[in-house]
Amino acid sequence: HYFRGFRNLLNPINLTGKLIVIDGRNSSGKTSLAEAFEWLLSGQLIRRSLGDMGDSKELENCISNQLRPEDEATWVEAEFLVNQNEKVKIKRVLTKDYSETKSSVAESKLFINDLALSRNDEELLLDELLAGDPPVLMQHSLRTFVSSTPSQRRGYFERLLRLDELAYLIEKSVVGN
Repeated sequence: HYFRGFRNLLNPINLTGKLIVIDGRNSSGKTSLAEAFEWLLSGQLIRRSLGDMGDSKELENCISNQLRPEDEATWVEAEFLVNQNEKVKIKRVLTKDYSETKSSVAESKLFINDLALSRNDEELLLDELLAGDPPVLMQHSLRTFVSSTPSQRRGYFERLLRLDELAYLIEKSVVGN
């Protein structure tokens, strides 16, 4: 809803399937759609933090659609199927967009099934669901991932797969009483 290149979408975009390919000409919304998921899960845009947005005019207000009416909010919502039968709705609402400075941060509020989460609860939920690292590799973060060192890439996957917790449990069971 008024996120980046999108205005008010009346119908949901169905992304069910084992493999989803998004194809389209330039400026058709592919990046906006991918960044909508990234922002929903992390509350930030990695491209913005990498400085890949161009000049300072592009850095300012880069989440909200510039044609958004004053009385409308910017938000992204997704419905996930959990345990094959339970639907969970996650919604992130923008409260403050990025400013012109490179060091600025955007602020938002996360909702689960229409219940607002505190910042601490949001961090706990995302850490529980995503091991603190949203599993989003897009055109912008993919370049950073590929150019990182092998140990940095290993660390990324260890966090996603929670291998540090597994290693701790194995060590505790083998070395402990």
